Amino acid sequence: MVQHYHRATRHPATAALAILPLALIYGIGLLWASPEARSGVDLITGVALSRLGIQGYIAIQSAICIGIIGYAIYHFRGQTLRRAMLTLPIIAESAAYGLAMGLIILHVMKEQHLLGPLLIPGSLLDWTVLSAGAGLHEELIFRLLLLPFMALTLEKIVAMPKPLAWGAATIGSSLIFAGAHHL
Repeated sequence: MVQHYHRATRHPATAALAILPLALIYGIGLLWASPEARSGVDLITGVALSRLGIQGYIAIQSAICIGIIGYAIYHFRGQTLRRAMLTLPIIAESAAYGLAMGLIILHVMKEQHLLGPLLIPGSLLDWTVLSAGAGLHEELIFRLLLLPFMALTLEKIVAMPKPLAWGAATIGSSLIFAGAHHL
């Protein structure tokens, strides 16, 4: 039963749906939160808001949401209801864990004076939006983009064996992640 569940929910569409609440909390929450709530690795939102305005920005957020849901429906066609029933607990769990971990980490960082005075969000909304955005953007940048890029570069250009390339890329992207946070 558990193996069937893991096989049925390991599709990328399930992962895309699992990050949807965090993307929405962050994307829409930034409209009401203070500027300190913006994730440090979010390089797009400021540009999108200034160039597109609030209505254009909301349209982009809506398109992302519709795109993710459409992607899942397309890949789950014929099994959409069954897959949705398997995916809903994952969506709730990932949102709860993501927000809880983000809030706990921010609290610890604040208590240990690891956040500069300009980076301390003021309201609960700021903390929630930052928690959703930091995890989301950091995973997208460092895990989804940088890790495979480094691994494929090591594998294809340096001709490193695949397991070694992925191991080195994991270590390398983790060091870059740590370095970015140290700065």
